[in-house]
Amino acid sequence: MSDWLDWSGLERYPPPPYRIKVAQPIKKTTKEERKKILKDAKYQIFNIPSRYIYVDLLSDSGTGTMSTEQWAGMMRGDEAYASRENFFHFEKAVKDVFGFEYALPAHVGRASEHILFRLLAKPGTYIPSNLHFDTGRTHAELLGAYPVDFLTEEALDTQSDYPFKGNTDLKKLEEFIEEKGPEKISFFYLVAVNNQGGGQPVSMENIRKTKELLSAYKIPFVCDLTLAVENAYLIKQREPGYKDMPLKEVLREMMSYFDAAAGSVRKHAMTNIGAVFCCRDRDLYQKAAPLVVAYEGHTTYGGIPGRDLEAIAIGLYEYLNEELIGHHMAQIRYMVEMLDKAGVPSVKPPGGVGCYVDARLFYPHIPREQFPGYALTCALYVESGVRACEMGTLHAGERAKFDFMRMAIPRRLYTYRHLDLAIVGLKELYKRRDEMVGFRFTYEPPIKELRIFLGELEPLPGSPLL
Repeated sequence: MSDWLDWSGLERYPPPPYRIKVAQPIKKTTKEERKKILKDAKYQIFNIPSRYIYVDLLSDSGTGTMSTEQWAGMMRGDEAYASRENFFHFEKAVKDVFGFEYALPAHVGRASEHILFRLLAKPGTYIPSNLHFDTGRTHAELLGAYPVDFLTEEALDTQSDYPFKGNTDLKKLEEFIEEKGPEKISFFYLVAVNNQGGGQPVSMENIRKTKELLSAYKIPFVCDLTLAVENAYLIKQREPGYKDMPLKEVLREMMSYFDAAAGSVRKHAMTNIGAVFCCRDRDLYQKAAPLVVAYEGHTTYGGIPGRDLEAIAIGLYEYLNEELIGHHMAQIRYMVEMLDKAGVPSVKPPGGVGCYVDARLFYPHIPREQFPGYALTCALYVESGVRACEMGTLHAGERAKFDFMRMAIPRRLYTYRHLDLAIVGLKELYKRRDEMVGFRFTYEPPIKELRIFLGELEPLPGSPLL
């Protein structure tokens, strides 16, 4: 860390804009203990008990740290079954931050997506996206629709500095619409920033042009808003014309192009629970409301306790503080740049979720069908006690465009020194990269998109993990 301990370094990697007032102990384990823990978990990274994880970068959903204001708000929880006071605070915040006329709560992102897809996805039709996340893809296929991806070609070069690798390839999208016919397209589902594609953002220009194209064919334009604030922040940082605009205004302009949206708010609000379905059309809202009642609870709680609705309302505004989101982005930038100095191939430029290592470049000798991203994920846990997540062939099957290991950084949770543990572990693994071999399934669940959560595996013979 000493190579950046000057004023310019502190500006690039700023200290956190908060004080840490509560500490949760974490336990160290040895490499031999971690080998056994991983084996006992049937080499399923999700099955490792959290008490054996030193730094957990598996996900940033529901894993952040709440503020003193949020904890104070929790004490004002109104737990009435219907029309609890905290819902109205939640509703007001969601409408104000994202700019939609109607908002319905759900307990988790995939639950809000379920409502969205139940309303809009028609069997036998296509649901194009820049690059679907696993939950959206699963919802589409369970409803008999076909998810298809139109990610820009610039994204395939993970080492380039192209600023908006989450963009949609509009030429290919228009050709597809012309080929299939607009009546065969249920809706377009934009994921911004794009989690499956290295956490990369979508430019405002690309969003605007996508809207123009879809409007010409009368195809609804829908957004996964789970990482919308991060996308707006990166537009502000990288796209001409937005540098001096307040983050909230950038976000509101971005969301104005969408007819509806769904997704988790656990990242933005730094809470442990919560999601939202939003739309502009009252008829669509009235069709969504019964689904919320059927699957989530009354429309004024949606499976979320009143105290958590209050924490979400507070957290949504807190995250628009550019020092706070800027610190989160700086931690991502720190990991990418420190690994780059060591020659470790992470996705560039830094995105809005975490640090993604390109496992095809890290382990070029491991074929895709032996899951190089998962081999690296397991190796990092054994090496350093850090849990990450594979984003590649294990996650998405043969259609995977990449093989990444994602280290998602929870908000307000870890210091730079915690992240150093992952960085040092990866540097050591990169020195020994030729020793690693791949994995195979011992149990594969029937829904391929869910095998990252439910599959059981084992290392191939000769693995240093055995």
